Amino acid sequence: MIPYMYKRSKVMLKNAEANLNDAKQGQALDDAFFDIACYDAQQAVEFILKSILLLSEVDFPTKGNEGHNILALYDLVNEKTTFEFEKGADLEMLATTITMWEAKGRYHLGIRTKEDTVRRVLNIYKAIDEKLSELFIQKYGEDFMLLDGEDQNS
Repeated sequence: MIPYMYKRSKVMLKNAEANLNDAKQGQALDDAFFDIACYDAQQAVEFILKSILLLSEVDFPTKGNEGHNILALYDLVNEKTTFEFEKGADLEMLATTITMWEAKGRYHLGIRTKEDTVRRVLNIYKAIDEKLSELFIQKYGEDFMLLDGEDQNS
């Protein structure tokens, strides 16, 4: 379960980066790609926080909106695990915004945020991923990083 959730987070990160780049192809941001990039960024952060909780054997909400609430998931990480990362304060500050991207990116007329905010969220993900990768290697060994199907030399 842990590698699957972690792999999903990495896929969503790649999707967010690609859609953000696609959104910038013209002179102005393309709202459709931008909305999708926000949604993908939210999913990446949600899945990586759930990966931390799974690794620490901490239950998290799976039904209703609480399972998508970034602040609630981050609070669980802080309360029930020893996991720390460099951009924790940034995540706490942006958690409500990121959570709104989950629904507004799919069900509303669009997301109103700045490209810089999305890039900050992607950098938060990368800070979490750096620390989480270390924990996975400690627990599962060096071969763990090959679980995502990527060539180690690429």
